[in-house]
Amino acid sequence: MSGPTGLGTDVPTLNATHPLRSNLGLCVAPICADNGCRMRCPDAELLRAAFHIVILCQHGIATQVVDFREVHHHSGSVLWIPPGTVHERTPAIQGMAVCFTSAFLGFEQMGAAERAGATIPEGTMGGAWNLQGSDLDDVEAMIRVLNSEYTRLVNGPTGLGRIRGDAMLRHLLIALVQRIHSVPRERDVFETTHPVARRFVEMAELNFCRRHTVAAYAAALGYSARTLQRVCYEEIGVTPRQYIDNCIAEEAERLLTLTELSIAAVGRSVGFNDAANFSKFFQRQTGQTPGAFRRSLCCRND
Repeated sequence: MSGPTGLGTDVPTLNATHPLRSNLGLCVAPICADNGCRMRCPDAELLRAAFHIVILCQHGIATQVVDFREVHHHSGSVLWIPPGTVHERTPAIQGMAVCFTSAFLGFEQMGAAERAGATIPEGTMGGAWNLQGSDLDDVEAMIRVLNSEYTRLVNGPTGLGRIRGDAMLRHLLIALVQRIHSVPRERDVFETTHPVARRFVEMAELNFCRRHTVAAYAAALGYSARTLQRVCYEEIGVTPRQYIDNCIAEEAERLLTLTELSIAAVGRSVGFNDAANFSKFFQRQTGQTPGAFRRSLCCRND
């Protein structure tokens, strides 16, 4: 889905015209630095789309401005941008984008029994999620199936076969949306009112370079690790482990980008005495080794 149009503003709008089938309200495409759906976007500072954009990050760490606020992409994150939202172009992460129109997700084509079983609660369009474990495995598997059927059907059958194919794509999309919504959405960590979650966030922001374990934070807060795990997941949509690791990885990226410290020194700065352990951690979080990440910065600046 692409094609900028004007709405009387300086922010170009991407219309909902499918690049291969103008009447198909669904597009599934990979996200990568030099290919995929990023290449269909105009080179503009800010954009808006006339369709929904669901982004699954599988490798990499990046930020993106959405509605004039920064959101963070990392392995396992899902971002849903509703139509009309002003946002930056998707950054050069590795992942998948599922774009669809409200009409394609709509239930007009279904019978009453189907609509009753497929209802998506009002007010839940859009948001951010941090998936792990079986949640991430399920969503990745569902996107793979959706992408496989989409690829098979987008240029394939005509007539009744196409109608049936589009109906199957719609059902797969609704199932994907419902699975994502079975996981608590991420909330702005500084807007949570729960005292335990808020104290954990404030403590982690100050201590993540030298305090890496959930047990250490739980003990400092006077709660069990299990209680801290439950409260954080319910209140901010991520586990304490995820939050700590994201803080460490983002700081490491800053040091690799803005300083000339050796990789071993960067690792020590964020709490790793062993350079090999730091490299494994960074690659697990970002999909790249620290050396590859730093070399990629040089290529971008050439």
